[in-house]
Amino acid sequence: MRPKASALSRRALLGHALGLTGLALLTAACGQQPPAQPAAPAKPTEAAKPAEAAKPAAPAAAAQPTAAQAAAPQPPATGKTADLRFLWVNRAGEDKLWNDVYPKLLDKYHPGTKVTFDAIPGDGDFWTNLRTKLFAMTAAGTPPDASRGPGFNARQLAKNGMFYDIMPLAKENKYPFEQHLEAAFPAHLKTPDGKLNGLPVGLLTMVRYANLELMEKAGLQPPADWDKGNWTQQETLENSKKIAQGEGADRTFGLGIVVVGSAQHGAHWFWSNGTAMLDQNGEVTINQPAAIETLELINEFYKQKLAPFYPADTPGLASAAVPLFTSGKLMMTDLTQASAPNIAKAAKFKWRMMPLATGKSGKSTSVQFTDFWYVHGKTKNPEAAYNALEVLNREEFESAMAEGKTGGIPTLKSVAEKYATELGIGDADKVSLRALQGGFAQEPYYAVNHVEWTNMVNKKLDMLFLGQISAKECADQVVAESQPILAPDKA
Repeated sequence: MRPKASALSRRALLGHALGLTGLALLTAACGQQPPAQPAAPAKPTEAAKPAEAAKPAAPAAAAQPTAAQAAAPQPPATGKTADLRFLWVNRAGEDKLWNDVYPKLLDKYHPGTKVTFDAIPGDGDFWTNLRTKLFAMTAAGTPPDASRGPGFNARQLAKNGMFYDIMPLAKENKYPFEQHLEAAFPAHLKTPDGKLNGLPVGLLTMVRYANLELMEKAGLQPPADWDKGNWTQQETLENSKKIAQGEGADRTFGLGIVVVGSAQHGAHWFWSNGTAMLDQNGEVTINQPAAIETLELINEFYKQKLAPFYPADTPGLASAAVPLFTSGKLMMTDLTQASAPNIAKAAKFKWRMMPLATGKSGKSTSVQFTDFWYVHGKTKNPEAAYNALEVLNREEFESAMAEGKTGGIPTLKSVAEKYATELGIGDADKVSLRALQGGFAQEPYYAVNHVEWTNMVNKKLDMLFLGQISAKECADQVVAESQPILAPDKA
């Protein structure tokens, strides 16, 4: 994304049409009719005409609004003005979103509101850089009116007073929560005590990408459902052996694994076995017998050279296996939908997504990630900032994101279903959407010092996978070193 550094002027945008099409409101659970476009702003009352003036011809009767139009948030009746500052990142491929689509929609729904972006570079660890910039601006007394964050920073942002509770504004403006996938508002957005910390950007879940040519070569057929005919974790290990061969750069591997990465990407291995590394109460449970057994199973993939090894300091650790997969040297790999566009462009073979494996609990699970926009807790313009953010969850903007293949799975049911195929999540069985709609996916627990904790665990896992310590030693060391890191969560 490359937002402009200057304000988005209303005058420069007048007279332009949006040109975005209507969307089919079809969910995976049931079919519904497409909603009409949001209602146009109310016309101002006409002044009384002189009695002698010629009576103009009557205009054509306006179409009655549909139920969806009536329920949708409406533009303000008065043209309030506001100059806002947003903090975000210059990300490649998002220029049109921020320099064209967004300002036009903002002018359409909230005329008089202007947004200037403070943008940081989108390379490297931009989430950490964004957080650092946010805290610096806040400490200097010049906080942004709104910013964006990943779920794993939510607890730290909340603890530092960065969130403005927008639930009252959402209720006042009749925000259409029901139009979103239920998973779009996890606990770090809609909190257990009834607050609304922000609005979702998009959804990502962990799924397993399969090279169908290597699958066929190994005599395998990838499962299509999360709970029927799915492979177990042990079967996944055995099936990986059927393709693994060669040495060095010529080796073909069975499965690309990420256990922690930057956000507990591999938590599903533990959840499916009825345990966790870090449970939903913030307790470290990686030393439980079931968790140690899970570590031992994962380690078998490395011991038998069925999985490629990427050390903790590998840039982009969570998606490090993508080049190996697209080269045809990896039969399966665990990733989110964010990697689908790159895989679709680079892979010269047929591929598809498949569900993650079933564990000893008899269930399969997936890890969900929800990025979000939020109104800063110290903004002087909370209502205007909320209005500017709600535009980002309208069908026009989410459709533009989907067309640009950015943001993951759209949060609106209609957009997610319509663009499923183009986003690479549209297999006939809709593996990605099923993870969300079938209750298989959940967000991990995010600690206040989340990044510090995941960095520590990644390094301990390196020692395990390199044969330097046992699974139990790894777990015990994680528990011991977690105590000071997680202390702020208990404060």
